[in-house]
Amino acid sequence: MNKPKNVCVVTYSNSGNYGAALQLFATYKAVEKLGYKAQVLNYENKYEAAQNSWRFLFQKKPLKQKLRTAAARYVFGAGRNGKHNFGAFYADRMDYTCRVTDVAELGKVQDADVFCVGSDQVWNPQITGQFDPVFLLDSPDVKKKISFASSMGSLNFEIADEQNLVRCLSDFSALAVREPVAQDYLQKKLNRPVELTLDPTLHFDRTEWGQMFDLEKLVNPIQEKYVLIYALGDGFDSLNKLARSIADRIGAKTAVITLSSRKKPVDYCIHDATPEMFVKLIREAAFVVTNSFHGTCFSIINQVPFYSVKFGSNPKRVEGLLQRYDLCSRFYEPGNPVENAAFDNRDVAAASRKVTEDSVSSLNWLKEAIQNA
Repeated sequence: MNKPKNVCVVTYSNSGNYGAALQLFATYKAVEKLGYKAQVLNYENKYEAAQNSWRFLFQKKPLKQKLRTAAARYVFGAGRNGKHNFGAFYADRMDYTCRVTDVAELGKVQDADVFCVGSDQVWNPQITGQFDPVFLLDSPDVKKKISFASSMGSLNFEIADEQNLVRCLSDFSALAVREPVAQDYLQKKLNRPVELTLDPTLHFDRTEWGQMFDLEKLVNPIQEKYVLIYALGDGFDSLNKLARSIADRIGAKTAVITLSSRKKPVDYCIHDATPEMFVKLIREAAFVVTNSFHGTCFSIINQVPFYSVKFGSNPKRVEGLLQRYDLCSRFYEPGNPVENAAFDNRDVAAASRKVTEDSVSSLNWLKEAIQNA
């Protein structure tokens, strides 16, 4: 009997972000679901690592943003809470390769049959500082390369190192991205097919996530009806206003997931949620208000009524997802009225069922890409 291939998953591997953690885990489990052995490349992007330490003060960002980040991290405990909330998740739920610090050390990973890059924003220089050669597998020691649901973010920036990107990705035997904007861009630049696959979190339905995390045994800290807020960046105030209006209409409390211990004007402030609890809190909410891509994904997975609030100048990731599953009415722009239809989850349930159907083709593509690498 042939030994199953060993697939090395290459992405952000120690991020204090719920979406990053859960997409990594989902990619890992998707590889296992197909019958292969999975490992995570034990590597941390230097730009991201600097953002998670005092060195972020030297990055080229507005002073106001730096001060706000410093206050949240060091005064209100977001850094400490992040380590506490995510530590066991990363340590216990996945296997890792030896430690790799830069692209020259990729050759140390000798037991990997295939390197699979994805699925988070690995090719977004706004996240990685520049195109990370590790995330491009720019090494002569790596022969078998594929990508799965890799993201370039909203692609609302100039590609400064486009030639290098094209050179590296030309060596991949199979390429799949998460957003149509990245698919269109890369197909034109590479002059080859690029597959569009689902975000890996969407490859497991409500029941499967419940089983993987044994969610029935987790105790929800909120024992009454609630509207859940999950806000990225400085979006909390507008999301809280919307959540409060929804809570008043349905007779519910408001709750927020945040790493900061700073007091917020809500009924429940959850700053100690593990990734497992993050999923449970969304799963049992009466309504979700978020500006996060993965907050949106898990609302769909769990068939919970939600509003995905427009965030940033070019939110293509969320917009593309909602368009694909006929959920454009869930894409909320601040100032718009709250529609009565928003409280009915039938459109979300229908989308969830369609996601489950679509996941079959995405996983079939991944299986073929691994086999043929």
